[in-house]
Amino acid sequence: LEKGVLAAQIDPLAGAARPTRRSGARIDTGTGSVSDIAFLDDGKTIVVTAPTRNGQDTLFRTGTIGNDTIEWGDVFTICDLRVMSLATTAADRGRVYAIAHRPDGKKFVGDGLYRIDPAGLAAGTQPVRVGAQFNAVGHLRLAASGEGWATEAVVGQDVGAYTSVRHFPNVAAADGASDVVSLEGLKGRDDIAVF
Repeated sequence: LEKGVLAAQIDPLAGAARPTRRSGARIDTGTGSVSDIAFLDDGKTIVVTAPTRNGQDTLFRTGTIGNDTIEWGDVFTICDLRVMSLATTAADRGRVYAIAHRPDGKKFVGDGLYRIDPAGLAAGTQPVRVGAQFNAVGHLRLAASGEGWATEAVVGQDVGAYTSVRHFPNVAAADGASDVVSLEGLKGRDDIAVF
């Protein structure tokens, strides 16, 4: 980074450096583009998600960052959810939170906020929804305290624009309590910032 030089491009699902255009080689991982990345609180673990090619499921992978490499772990499938965004919080170390959509006929609808335990995925445990389902759009912010905010569309509406923000006093709390902050007739598509 200090030299401003790109050392390598890594395909996180193939677990290898991306071939250069000149080589002509292609690695087909059977997925769409990476939807998001996050770093766990240890500062050494990267989390990557990407939808499957049909968009019905999500592939999840962690890697341990070394001095000049990433040692990738196994790839896990999160069934029937398309993860849109990831975030972590110091209030729940070792876990990652995600906004997810689920298929509903030929469209996708917001399914809410999920807690993902990477070690649990290895043991066969799928992500757990935090609180009630809501029509989550995709933006997510978490504070170190565990307080969280996620954009939300009107129930039954397309998840392309949000009309409110769902506030979680503490995403790590067992009850998953939340309240809704209306944008009072306004709509948004861009990101959210919390300060």
